Amino acid sequence: MEFPPEPNDLPKISILRGAAPDLSAATYCIQEESHTLGNALRWMLMKDPRVEFCGYSVPHPSEPKIHVRIQMYDGVSSLDALLQALQNLDDLYGAIDGAYKQSYNEGKFQRFDEQEEGDTPTLPSVLDNPQLQQQYAQDASSSKP
Repeated sequence: MEFPPEPNDLPKISILRGAAPDLSAATYCIQEESHTLGNALRWMLMKDPRVEFCGYSVPHPSEPKIHVRIQMYDGVSSLDALLQALQNLDDLYGAIDGAYKQSYNEGKFQRFDEQEEGDTPTLPSVLDNPQLQQQYAQDASSSKP
């Protein structure tokens, strides 16, 4: 008896049967991914004006893979659109990560102190942090016409 290959033995992205010869319409299977990537990828693909249709599905909840269907206008390759969307998502996540780290390093965040059971948790306000007071005052004064 032969068992199906382990998920790590499969290619990360494969083209499912039924794709157009020029790949203007194709369904891609992406292994080891879920709704997290599927929804973000669908959103990024639909921002591309060359994309006529894009949708994704999770074939079964116990299988860690998604199917992404892409249909293009004018016979353009859906593979090019998929690779560009993945690159755009990577760039977007990189920008978010950079902004998060910069904000964290500059102390522009609120710290949540967890209390004992029964105590009411509190969030320190901007008034408790002189550095944030100054930053918010500068932001408020610069946004006035």
